[in-house]
Amino acid sequence: MACVHLKGLMTQDVAQDVLAELKSRKYNTEPDSVDEMPTFEFYPMVNGEWADPGLGKRLGALVDAVVPLVRDSFSCSSCVAAEILVRRYVTGERRAHSLHFDGHAFATVVLGLTRPNEYDGGLYIQPQPNARSRRFVFLEPGDLFLHSFNLQHGVRLFSGSRYSLVLWIKPAAAIALRSTPWYDAAAKKGDPDAFFNLAEQYLQGTGGKTADPDRALELYAAAAELGHPFAANHLGLLLAESDAEESMKWLQAAAGSGLATAQKSLAFALASAQALAPAAKWMRRAAEQDDLEAAYVLGTMYLHGQGVAPAPRLARAWVLHSALGGYGDAMWELARWKRPNRTFEEFWLQRAAVQQHALAAKSWAKVLQSKGLDREALLWWKRFAKLGR
Repeated sequence: MACVHLKGLMTQDVAQDVLAELKSRKYNTEPDSVDEMPTFEFYPMVNGEWADPGLGKRLGALVDAVVPLVRDSFSCSSCVAAEILVRRYVTGERRAHSLHFDGHAFATVVLGLTRPNEYDGGLYIQPQPNARSRRFVFLEPGDLFLHSFNLQHGVRLFSGSRYSLVLWIKPAAAIALRSTPWYDAAAKKGDPDAFFNLAEQYLQGTGGKTADPDRALELYAAAAELGHPFAANHLGLLLAESDAEESMKWLQAAAGSGLATAQKSLAFALASAQALAPAAKWMRRAAEQDDLEAAYVLGTMYLHGQGVAPAPRLARAWVLHSALGGYGDAMWELARWKRPNRTFEEFWLQRAAVQQHALAAKSWAKVLQSKGLDREALLWWKRFAKLGR
């Protein structure tokens, strides 16, 4: 794992001008590949080509400055810019991007755009499974953060809004082939991260690999045997139907490492086996590491007394934590609970609808229609029709 923090590559004034232009663009809301939450993002560059020529003129100098830095920092003389992503984290929309690898890129470059006093939280790196190893990266507008493909990272905002510009860098030949040769090279040396990410590619048919579930299972197992918690979690999930005992073994191993996602997976597996008390214990451990889905589920367990004594206040606290983190199901839950007034219901109903929650979109359309806002209601009816398919 390698990372480099460079200050002031771009002046703050120029960074602010870039930010102003990015704010004016249209952002997509398709589900994210990492956590299935709405993305609120767009791509100015795809497969090494500018998809937005206007931004190409604006960002060309940045790319010209960044690529040599990556080549020198990560010893990749053939590296070029492959893709550029712009993502926003705005109040009422996305507040988090779960822990993950950027396995499709040899190196990732993040440009600071938003002033740090405008939000709390931001980009973090997490070199170990447990969230205790999480460290936030402080970026002023114009600062750069470069990291290698094998560094776990994510984004979490607790307040305010933040815009992120991400450059994904890879060897030119790998762009044309849509491949990840760095993982093939690392796998030959027995690297568990490489085994895991190659398994992901074989499972999904990405990275230049033909889908091969059996090969994926072999690679997950190889990584899991070497102590890779993500791989152990995925292996446990894949074995759930064919070998329940082996599945539980790997889920327990992954959860024991401290990985929140694995703790949640184990909790769901235990709940399916009607072992509700230990399920609640593991769900709480995941929630305490800021897993937003786990926080929501734990809240409902406290609400209904599933594996724990009923505790309405704890239920509300955990569901609210999840909702404030941008989890749509939690927002929908709050909108349906007994509420102090109609405004409270509509507040969370609208936010759940923005998070692409189908039933919330339908309910929000009805609210708008009842207020005579037929044009706005029609837009939400159309969203519901799309989401409800």
